[in-house]
Amino acid sequence: MNTIRDTLAKDVRLREFCMDPSLQRSVKAKEFAKVLDKLKVNPPTKNTYVLLAENGRLDRINVLLEKFAQIMSAHRGEVPCVVRTAKALDKATEQELRTALAGFIKPNQKLQLTLELDPSLIGGMVVSIGDRFVDMSIARKIRIYREAMEQPL
Repeated sequence: MNTIRDTLAKDVRLREFCMDPSLQRSVKAKEFAKVLDKLKVNPPTKNTYVLLAENGRLDRINVLLEKFAQIMSAHRGEVPCVVRTAKALDKATEQELRTALAGFIKPNQKLQLTLELDPSLIGGMVVSIGDRFVDMSIARKIRIYREAMEQPL
């Protein structure tokens, strides 16, 4: 699957081929099977993608690759975590954050931390870890206070 994803990322013509709705499904399936043979993918994977082409869903290949990557990540015990902050964190703060977030996962799981900058937060952070979400941003607090002030007494 990684081979297919990497090839699609590098090869613009292949991406365009997958997204082209004007090609007949049978032609797409046949030609994509040739590509998969060159990439030496295993038969079940090849059959899945050929079936995708035959059903006119080859334009959804990126969604399939992304979902498969998520399933494999979960199988390996990786827990996705996205932390958005208004300003970049220094190394010490990032390490403290990693330690604190590690307390929310099981010992046999691995934290997959992604740090994102979002100046609209003003301050604080928004944390999404697994299926949990916590908004500790200044922007959220301002929004709550504004809504409270707009309410009639």
